Amino acid sequence: MPIEKGQNRDSSIFTKYEVTRGSRVYASETTEEFKQVSEKYTTAKVEEPDYATDLVDQDLLELFEDDTAAMNEPDYVAKEVLFQGSAAAVVDTAAVLGDENAQAKQGFAAAYEGNDYIDLDDDVVFVFDVDLPATNLEDGTIIMQIVTLTNNDDPTGDKISVGCAVTVGIPDAEVFEWYGTGDMSNSATGTTKYDEINDADKDNDTEMKKIEGDWDFYALQDSDLGF
Repeated sequence: MPIEKGQNRDSSIFTKYEVTRGSRVYASETTEEFKQVSEKYTTAKVEEPDYATDLVDQDLLELFEDDTAAMNEPDYVAKEVLFQGSAAAVVDTAAVLGDENAQAKQGFAAAYEGNDYIDLDDDVVFVFDVDLPATNLEDGTIIMQIVTLTNNDDPTGDKISVGCAVTVGIPDAEVFEWYGTGDMSNSATGTTKYDEINDADKDNDTEMKKIEGDWDFYALQDSDLGF
């Protein structure tokens, strides 16, 4: 999510948010019915960086930045967006997968990246991951993950939502952005295709960017849960 520098910067972005994160699993790109993986509520604070004093967390940088040369750039900043409590969500495997003995988990992380040395926007970077048994990940299955940020100081105002959809068997992603007062919860948006969720608030000209050129990033990975 690009953040402008200088006089054009909207400093209202730097505040505390109520964060809602959820995932849906669709059998295919044409289906409207979905399985709800989870809906997790937490809080987070996005802080404006101090380019002169903030230090780069090398582990964090390696998570979000695949170009290690960025570590040596002058005035590079990578600040973790801290969540109150765990950012991981418990997956109800009996309801979602129909198997109470299955293991599954979902994770989410975010960081603020900036560089005062170059004339480019700063970024808030989001990384979603979900770990499900391979039997639930047939080719063509779509996993849609969404995070909504609600400003604590203006809970009835416009919310920022970011979505990432991956299709099993196709190592790529689609990125979505919504801005408005619409309710993004699974219960409110109802049964609808993954790319038609809350069309009224969707920004079809979003400046959100996906990771390009590293298609292994979106491919299925070995699980650390043992399946």
